Amino acid sequence: MDPPWLKGGSGYCAKVIGFFDNNIDKRKGDERLSASIEFEEELEHRGFSGKYGFMLGRWEGQLWETSGTVHVHISNVPINNSSDITKENSIWAESHAHYERVDS
Repeated sequence: MDPPWLKGGSGYCAKVIGFFDNNIDKRKGDERLSASIEFEEELEHRGFSGKYGFMLGRWEGQLWETSGTVHVHISNVPINNSSDITKENSIWAESHAHYERVDS
């Protein structure tokens, strides 16, 4: 599988810059947290460019761990809360993205 947003590569590095409440009603506790991220480099996907983004858990009951599978969105501004997300400043990129914590 070669997702278009990876452009033939194996992945991207990003730093978690915070967590915010994603306001998904069916979720509670940590399930409601999305991770705001900053990529090491600006990404381009389907004509949209951005250096920021956020990761959203894929299902109810999913908790943040040192690795997992999430939705990834690319953004051209830092996302600090769910009201910051608009069609103009972000784009969905992947539904089965793998994340893994690494020590820098």
